Amino acid sequence: MHAFRRFGYHGVSIKDLEQETGLSSGSLYNSFGNKDAIFRSALSHYNNTVLQSRLDTFLNDRDSSAGLKVLFTSPLNEPDGCNFGCLLTNTAIEFGSMESVAREGLTEGFSKLLQAFHGQVISISNRHELKNPSLGSKEVALKLLTFYQGLLVLVRSGYKKKTLQSIIDTEFTHLFGDNDNG
Repeated sequence: MHAFRRFGYHGVSIKDLEQETGLSSGSLYNSFGNKDAIFRSALSHYNNTVLQSRLDTFLNDRDSSAGLKVLFTSPLNEPDGCNFGCLLTNTAIEFGSMESVAREGLTEGFSKLLQAFHGQVISISNRHELKNPSLGSKEVALKLLTFYQGLLVLVRSGYKKKTLQSIIDTEFTHLFGDNDNG
């Protein structure tokens, strides 16, 4: 998973996977069949563990708008100082819209994010914290997904974190008003 996150599907060879996992190519092929299956498994694991853990951490135990904002700002402060980015985002950029080995994993990951954002927006709307209640909850959730993915791309490319923080602050004020958003 980490090798694909750092180098992308096309940038990882079976030799690299041997080195990363400590397994022989024979063991990898016996367990998965081929590189495509290894990648599918890595992307599914990422969605079900890394992505889900981030959503659980930032959205389940916090005030809805504050938790969202902390989720959005968290990529600005990677604990290891590395900006390898999000496997889901990196994969979407690498494969684009073409049918590929990544299609199922991309659909799964983006659906998880969209569903989580939609649930938070409904909660925020029910508490009358949505600045523009005429926007539909699905529309706001899709806007958040688009914004989040764009931020991840900019973080990966080394964009100035102070500028990104300012953009996040502005967007959250626009969506949720002057509530305490983190």
